[in-house]
Amino acid sequence: MADKRQLRRVARMLSPASDDENRSMVAKLAESIPEGATVCLFRPMPGEVDPTGLIDLHPSSRYVTTRTGEDLWLTLHAIDSAMERHRYGYEQPVAGSPEVSPSSVDVFCVPGLAFDERGGRLGHGMGYYDRLLSRAGPDALAVGVTLERRVFPQIPMEDFDVRMHVVVTEQRIIPPRTGPDAG
Repeated sequence: MADKRQLRRVARMLSPASDDENRSMVAKLAESIPEGATVCLFRPMPGEVDPTGLIDLHPSSRYVTTRTGEDLWLTLHAIDSAMERHRYGYEQPVAGSPEVSPSSVDVFCVPGLAFDERGGRLGHGMGYYDRLLSRAGPDALAVGVTLERRVFPQIPMEDFDVRMHVVVTEQRIIPPRTGPDAG
């Protein structure tokens, strides 16, 4: 099995989502979560899928998004907060926007460079989402949002890595395998 550094290198070479792939992924995402839920959507970095189309498909849901703090923690804010561009190219709420508690979120849509069918996730290596999800309520759903070409056979997981409950691609909704062969 390749290590995380090797897998990140491979994942970064994959092509970004086309508009059609992104629309299909958002449609699958809408199938996988309950309407009316409080949903955390990420604002995509360049090359990532964009889940914000979910707002049009589930207008009765409440939406929050993340702000990246200097202290390696993500904070949550209303998605309609005033925005600024982060140095990595994505939009985020401006400093001082009112915060929302992670424990009030029903569904966390989580980006990643790659995922596996067991809910393993390969992020950029800073642990932002692992720390955010550690503060989620006990019934919160973690949904990995990606493209089919970013579903790898296996992602190495460490003790602090948080597995996704579901992985959504433009082609399918993947409930993680469990049991002795889940690896």
